[in-house]
Amino acid sequence: CSLARPLALAGAVALLGACGRDTADADAADLTPVGQQGRDTAASEGCAACHSVTGGASVGPAWNDVWGTEIVLDDGATVIFDADYVRRSVREPAAQRRPGGWIQMPAFTEAALTDDQLALVTAYIEELATP
Repeated sequence: CSLARPLALAGAVALLGACGRDTADADAADLTPVGQQGRDTAASEGCAACHSVTGGASVGPAWNDVWGTEIVLDDGATVIFDADYVRRSVREPAAQRRPGGWIQMPAFTEAALTDDQLALVTAYIEELATP
């Protein structure tokens, strides 16, 4: 039992590290300068630790190919994945949870992630959509 906790923690750290590489390694050639700034902000502010851009293993929902789509929330309601959804999900994550065994994201106040930083990350997510 005393060994189980360190092993679980090591697995979680490895998973978080892999997720961070997934977002940080997104192909910059396909991004505008604003998208590249958003990718860098997602990496530096910790978003990349939980959100995949390839659909790979993650502790939070993936960001690739969701922009503009209708998503189902855990209460059965649906919303369009757009800037309003991203903003509310970041500022009030419990208000619009997606179904699944995701770890509860903490709320990011403007002191933790400014509106300008949030706009950059939002632009990045939008650019991840397949045309």
